[in-house]
Amino acid sequence: MHRVQAVLSATAAASAPSVELGLRERKRRQTRERLIDAAIDLATTHGFAAITVDQISERAEVSPRTFFNYFACKEAAVLGLDESTRQRMRASIALAPAGTAIATMRRALSDLADVLEHDSSRWHARVALIDASPELLAYQLRDLCDAETMLSTALIERDPALDRRTALLAVRLALSALRTALEDWGDAASPLRLAAVMAAAFDDAAALFAP
Repeated sequence: MHRVQAVLSATAAASAPSVELGLRERKRRQTRERLIDAAIDLATTHGFAAITVDQISERAEVSPRTFFNYFACKEAAVLGLDESTRQRMRASIALAPAGTAIATMRRALSDLADVLEHDSSRWHARVALIDASPELLAYQLRDLCDAETMLSTALIERDPALDRRTALLAVRLALSALRTALEDWGDAASPLRLAAVMAAAFDDAAALFAP
């Protein structure tokens, strides 16, 4: 499941700043990017358990106080997890065309394909770090539970007639299809577009429920 969390982590980190953003927001995004890269680079070089917030801050050329304006802890910095990540996912669900809960999740997660391919080096680094670090794995599993709650709540906000059990089931089924797509994409012998691999995984999942 850590591959799924690495994707959810990438949603905010990978997007290129818009030319319409003000100077202050561009600087905030640049600082955030530096903190993420510093955390990943240090953890890759020294091991996640060995690094500190002070070291990440020094590498990113900011103060520890500034670090905590962006991330709650070093785990969140490595994974790129902050409120902007959740806001992006909620917006993607809210803007999806009318359809079933699972169709909405498919559309929202499929929108991540281009983002992830743009940020593939960070994604692969995160997967390797999670594999090697029990602390990071435990943190991302806790965050994944929070993500399931957030995504199911976003589905209900979009369609108030939807009950929580159905919304949560749709989220978990969609994340399972995403996990399969990521494994297929990572294991492919030749380069494949993630969007196509993801579509195939969702189609295969739907076929399992066909009469």
